[in-house]
Amino acid sequence: MQKTVLCFNLGEEKFSAVSAAGDKNGIGVKQVPQADFSQKLASLLELLPRENTLCLSPFKEEMLIMAGLSREETDLFLADLRQAGASVALKAVVTPYNLGWRCDDLLKELKKEHAQFGK
Repeated sequence: MQKTVLCFNLGEEKFSAVSAAGDKNGIGVKQVPQADFSQKLASLLELLPRENTLCLSPFKEEMLIMAGLSREETDLFLADLRQAGASVALKAVVTPYNLGWRCDDLLKELKKEHAQFGK
């Protein structure tokens, strides 16, 4: 799996900061359009074909999904984001467990975890 960060609902300035951190760390960065919010992570990472599905309820929250990064690479990337003042509250790492999830379902899970842990 290629080193990739999928970005959801980032404004231009924050997306630019995420892209700069990605460039610095050799990570591809992709802004996901709202029309693709119901796609599976594997499809957005080009590991599976895209589905013919409509996003009936696009979400507005910012979210980052990191794929193919080691723990150290993830830590360095996130440190660069903090240094640039471009933190995003809802973040996830792609795992074999969530690779088949739709982005909107992953967001729901992240929001539950975020509320539960108060972060």
